[in-house]
Amino acid sequence: MTDLEGPATRRPALVLVMSEHPLPIRDVLEASGGRTVDPRGDGAVLCLFRTVAEAAAAVLAAQRRFPVTAGVHVADLDADGDPQAAFRTCDALVAVSGTGRTVLSADAGAAVADALPAGAWLRDLGSRSLPGRTGPERTFELLHDDITGAGSAGHAERPAHNLPAQLTTFVGRAAELATLRELLERHRLVTVTGAGGSGKTRLAWQLAAGMADSTPAGVWWVGLGSITDPDLVPRALASAVHAFVDPSGDVASAVAAQLRGRRALVCLDTCEHLLEACAQLVHQVLTTCPEVTVLATSRERLGVAGELVWRTPPMEADDAARLFDDRAALVRVEPADPGEEAVVQAICRRLDGLPLAIELAAAWTRVLTPSAIAARLDDRFRLLVGGPRGVDDRHRTLAASIAWSHDLLAASDQALLHELSVFSGGFTAEAAAAVCGDDTLAGITRLIDKSLVVVETRTAERFRLLDSIREYASRELQAAGRSAALRDRHLDFYVAFAESAAPWLERDQDRWRVALLAEHDNLRAALEWGFAAPDPGRARRLAAALARFWFLTTHVREGRDFLDRALAAAPEDRTTLQASLLSGAGLLAIAGALSADACRLAERALAIADTLDDDANRGRSHFVLAAGLFYTDRKAMERHGREAERFGLTAGDPFAVDAGCVLRARALTNIDRHAEAASVVRGRYAAARARGERAVGGFLLAVEVWAALFTGDLRTATRLGREAVATTRPLGDLYSFGHMTVNLAWVTGLRGDLAAAERLLKPILGTVSAAAGPELLALFALVPGKLRLWAGDHTEAVRWFETAARFAEPVTDNWHVAQALPGLAAALRRLGRPDEARVHAERALRLAAALELPHIRADALEELAFLAATPGAEEDLHHQALDVRTEASLWTFVVRSYDALAGCAATAGDPRKAARVLGASDAARASMDHPRPPVERPDHDGLLTRLRADLGAAELADAMAEGAALSRDDLHAYLGRSRATRRRPVTGWNGLTRAEREVVALVADGLTNPQIGARLFMSRSTVKTHLAHVFAKLGITSRAELAATAARHADPDSDP
Repeated sequence: MTDLEGPATRRPALVLVMSEHPLPIRDVLEASGGRTVDPRGDGAVLCLFRTVAEAAAAVLAAQRRFPVTAGVHVADLDADGDPQAAFRTCDALVAVSGTGRTVLSADAGAAVADALPAGAWLRDLGSRSLPGRTGPERTFELLHDDITGAGSAGHAERPAHNLPAQLTTFVGRAAELATLRELLERHRLVTVTGAGGSGKTRLAWQLAAGMADSTPAGVWWVGLGSITDPDLVPRALASAVHAFVDPSGDVASAVAAQLRGRRALVCLDTCEHLLEACAQLVHQVLTTCPEVTVLATSRERLGVAGELVWRTPPMEADDAARLFDDRAALVRVEPADPGEEAVVQAICRRLDGLPLAIELAAAWTRVLTPSAIAARLDDRFRLLVGGPRGVDDRHRTLAASIAWSHDLLAASDQALLHELSVFSGGFTAEAAAAVCGDDTLAGITRLIDKSLVVVETRTAERFRLLDSIREYASRELQAAGRSAALRDRHLDFYVAFAESAAPWLERDQDRWRVALLAEHDNLRAALEWGFAAPDPGRARRLAAALARFWFLTTHVREGRDFLDRALAAAPEDRTTLQASLLSGAGLLAIAGALSADACRLAERALAIADTLDDDANRGRSHFVLAAGLFYTDRKAMERHGREAERFGLTAGDPFAVDAGCVLRARALTNIDRHAEAASVVRGRYAAARARGERAVGGFLLAVEVWAALFTGDLRTATRLGREAVATTRPLGDLYSFGHMTVNLAWVTGLRGDLAAAERLLKPILGTVSAAAGPELLALFALVPGKLRLWAGDHTEAVRWFETAARFAEPVTDNWHVAQALPGLAAALRRLGRPDEARVHAERALRLAAALELPHIRADALEELAFLAATPGAEEDLHHQALDVRTEASLWTFVVRSYDALAGCAATAGDPRKAARVLGASDAARASMDHPRPPVERPDHDGLLTRLRADLGAAELADAMAEGAALSRDDLHAYLGRSRATRRRPVTGWNGLTRAEREVVALVADGLTNPQIGARLFMSRSTVKTHLAHVFAKLGITSRAELAATAARHADPDSDP
């Protein structure tokens, strides 16, 4: 038997098998290489094998055919070659194994651990006392995927995982867990990477716990954070999976061998400081054990073939806030204040959604409110300390977590990380090379791999540091005394960047705007550094280059502040730069609805530009002046608009050209010459959009929107209004996008969908109310007032109209205020405050005359009509309003006059006329898709009820049909015949009334009395009466004389 001795894996093995079928069992064992010794005849078979591996294979072969119970031990021979000592150990193993199990001694387990048959594996049964042996001994159970589960090993099953218990709840991350689980089903190695404190470990734990029940061979957690010796990594895995290893042998191979054939999940947590050792171990496990999946957490990828790297994202805003609240509830006595929700969300945003930082911040709620915590985050590394006892040191403070990653870097990568901290909000490879040196991309790649730099886009065009990492690196840069030099280079780069981007303004404005938006935080930082410098010249250049950018975005107020600082830095400067700063500041004043400021700035800019013969700033300055005079001086606005176009053409500045064109057109729009205004801008929009000009493009369309809105083409107004909104939406600004949205809301309200109009306005008004100044709020208050008035909410309408009427205080005699006054009068009238209503209507009438505003004149006359003391005065004022609307082609609003005059006719006792006019109004409204607003429907319904009572349903329907069939000209003529007459001569041609002259004209055309009655909606007797009066006044007796007399008058339709 001595030829069986050798190394541990070659040591002979003795197998004792108990079975009800000893003879067949013996045959199987001998066929598998065993040699029977000492057959006992009591159902036991004792066999000796050359190796433990052969013994294991033989027992498994027997188990496939018969139920067996077996013990396996190495066959250490005594001096006489007698294996009795080994036999006694086998007997003891059988005694504790339980029916249907094969149990190995510790020595046997060690010998076979890395030589198991395919599909076989060992389960560590722990240490226990064996009969006849001294002291506890470690034992293992031999299992196979095909034949496990036949009996009991004499004690409870071990859990299918060794996951450490968690002391706090897991919050959020549902989508991330679902994604990772799907990835683990498709990839055998998934490495969860991310910055320190990003929640990698807890996320991996939660994922592993969720997979424990569905992983047959268990989920095994290996925490490496406290291990510093790479040689201990395989031993840590061996300990976790309860593998038996020979201390003097290859531990990794032994572990891999014992995992072979087992479908298990191995979790290696915190690999970044032991990358090489982890990579080697994982490679060996994956290549040896095709059923094993590995989940790793690391701040850097392992670099193993087939590795799928998944970067841990920041927590979603809602999840982050829930995490804060959950952890705060553990230390806070008082319940959370609902009013602090926004503050908590802001804290989580500033902490980059990092769970560690959020938990550390939440711990402070035991002594500080969230607001107080937020105020201290500028010094976050002093605040975010004191994590719970028992966790790794690197997780007890935010600084320690970042330092752990920082200290693993090479010196050159540490220096690069410090230098990158000068960037705010991200950077490009080009920017990094310019500021930090040419050879930076390789270093950035290494920092990305170590989760210290984040790739912002799929195309890897931008990178950034998380704020906490950036602050840590910035402190290191300052400590090294290198901060000022880096910030100077940063400023130089962004001045050049902004100035070189200017040509894109006129070729591809979308690209230009997007590029600057991406660098906005860097541009802010550069400006702040530049203005703090002894010479602010570079900051002034940068501010001038950014004026249009601020105008085209939501950052108008911020831009105005920077431009004011730039101007204040050199108030006596008379250079082109100063002119550009002044015209830029004027542009932003326009966007903020500060007309007076805009004009003052533009005049100063124009004075410098004229001196320097600077056509570019001349064009911009004239545009700003035109826009600043928009509300008060139409003729000057038109003149400056033309000058903006002229100088824009000579300077090659299409912005000034198109903006000047818009204001020249609006000078016509404001006085209701809409057809002319539309012809001025027609065709300009396409060219503006081709170069990405969204703001001016929107205003070019707006001219056509207003033309269609006022002249009865509401469907076209809607289509163009939607296009204007879509054009300006990417800007998201209040000036252009806000105006376009308000215009569309107005059209939508006119078409009857007040709810949709309110939805359009809601985000705009919310932003204006929260962030804009009073001038912009007043500017946008007009349409909300109209919508509230039409909805019947008169109190709220008054509030909005009063806000609009305060525009440009104290100079409130302006175009915008004039727009608000008739609506304000209407709301006050409906609230039963007629005296106040009359004051505002009369003021509107005066402003309409002074500023040449036909539609305001008509609206004011209409309100004064409703406030008139007598029916005759009311009707006359409504007729005047109709005349103004007709003269200016304000067809959308003539229907209001129709409705009012129908009411007047009913009051005057002419129900058939009232019905005809209502029919005409209904037809006109239907053709325009302009239903009566809710506030007018009760009066309309009441009038219909009255007319139905007077005429009967059939006659009412006939009369309304007659009115609906009338042309607009015929309807107006019909209305004019019943208009209250002025004092006229008793006899002669000038003594004829309008109705009498219409009868005369038809007589002259040869019509009979019945035909005249049908044409003029008169009875035959009424026609006879009119002719009798005519004959008497003219002193004639025949129709022929009448026709001849009519022919002698060149203007028979004149109204004496």
